[in-house]
Amino acid sequence: MDNGVSPFVGYSQSFQPVVGTNFITGKPFEPTTADQIEAGIKYKDRNTQANFAAYQITEENVLVSDYDFYRNQTQTGEIQSKGFEVSVSNRVNDSMDLAASYSYTDAEITKEEIYPEVEGNAPPQIAKHKATLWTNFYPTEKLKLNAGVRYIGGTELDRRNIDTLPSVTLLDLGGEYYVNDWLSIGASVNNVTDETYVSSCYDISNCWYGPERQVAVSMTADF
Repeated sequence: MDNGVSPFVGYSQSFQPVVGTNFITGKPFEPTTADQIEAGIKYKDRNTQANFAAYQITEENVLVSDYDFYRNQTQTGEIQSKGFEVSVSNRVNDSMDLAASYSYTDAEITKEEIYPEVEGNAPPQIAKHKATLWTNFYPTEKLKLNAGVRYIGGTELDRRNIDTLPSVTLLDLGGEYYVNDWLSIGASVNNVTDETYVSSCYDISNCWYGPERQVAVSMTADF
């Protein structure tokens, strides 16, 4: 549209074969399938871009681990996720731009034949709230500095929802120096404050820490 506003709607399906057998029934795993409905709106002008999308995803035959031993795997009947995503980026001036995003996901186990008591619970490893804020600074024509904050809401410990993992906020920094028209040198630091946090779990006995502070240096050449 001439005013920069573009509505959209979409529908998609996916099909993914799964290798292995169900440790309870002894039968081969069925393919994981998903149906997604999405609708939203996009806006763009000279300095600003904005996107909003609402969606519903229904997954069937999702691979999950047993309560007592995570290597024993079964398939849950159906998981339905509803939510929305919004993002905005803006060129504030010649020296700075900003970008922000937020997503909300309401996921629920809607069918479960083997463990019916978990129906209505939230599946693990899916954060209900996520948000980011990122900014780029351009002190000179050759130098770009950036900083960002990531927020990840707490996720359920397991399908029984016996506990919730704490949320975490992470700080990232970076920069890039353009040596000339074809060569640049960059550096980035993720999780600057070296936060210690549990990023995901299968159950109370099988959890994984999120990445510690990570430093990377890069050199890019365009020919």
